[in-house]
Amino acid sequence: MKKLILFFVMLVAFASTYAREPQRGYRGFIEWDNSFGKGDWFSSADGEDKHDDLLFIGLSTSHGYQINRHSYVGAGFMLSLGYPCMMLPIFADYRYDISFGKFTPYADARIGYSFSDGGSVYFSPTVGYRINWRRKANFNIGIGLTLCGQTDEYSEYISGNGYENKEIIVKDHKVFPRFSLRLGFDF
Repeated sequence: MKKLILFFVMLVAFASTYAREPQRGYRGFIEWDNSFGKGDWFSSADGEDKHDDLLFIGLSTSHGYQINRHSYVGAGFMLSLGYPCMMLPIFADYRYDISFGKFTPYADARIGYSFSDGGSVYFSPTVGYRINWRRKANFNIGIGLTLCGQTDEYSEYISGNGYENKEIIVKDHKVFPRFSLRLGFDF
């Protein structure tokens, strides 16, 4: 109950503040990124594959151009560590800032390629809220979904049709959804 009351108080506080309008030109973001969800990983302790909860904590940065007061286009990268693996995506970033008087929400979408876990597609849409922080910066808080793939490669042996124990390499592609929370600044 206390958490619900705290969440409601924070929501009212955010709605009563306003953020500065994004200006045309360069715009950069630095964010603390947290993702949690299910994933596959290999446990070297007992030699077994696991499907378990994973928590990733990392930093991301995106830099680009504010086209008008609503649209931002940029590129960035993220380093996110989780036990026992990590995410290292490079992505294109599109953000749409909205203003309803003092209410300043945004929507953000990142798409790119993650160089971890055998390489895979990275996609992360987020919705959030901007709060004015000093004269030239805003504080951003957002929630979203991170879809990051994983490619596993293993050998299988087949026999028959004139072949005797022929080895083939099999690639198994999976996508794991993770809920995300981002906190950061734009400047």
